[in-house]
Amino acid sequence: MKFDKIHPFIRYARIFDESAVPDDTTLIPRDARLFYCYEGEVAIEIGDFACELTKGSLLIIKPGLAYKYQMNLNTHFKI
Repeated sequence: MKFDKIHPFIRYARIFDESAVPDDTTLIPRDARLFYCYEGEVAIEIGDFACELTKGSLLIIKPGLAYKYQMNLNTHFKI
């Protein structure tokens, strides 16, 4: 999947792994977030719900919806 092929628009795109994820920090996006898991697995907690992302998974989070990463220190991922 190429970022420039997603429409309507992607304002900012990046690929990051577990080393770039903030520790136990709740994030509240001002715009929508789209996560695509390239490899490994990670859980993203949205309120009382934990969404497990594995290779090939896609997740969209609406603007203003608080989320945080749940990480196992032994888990490698790239989203």
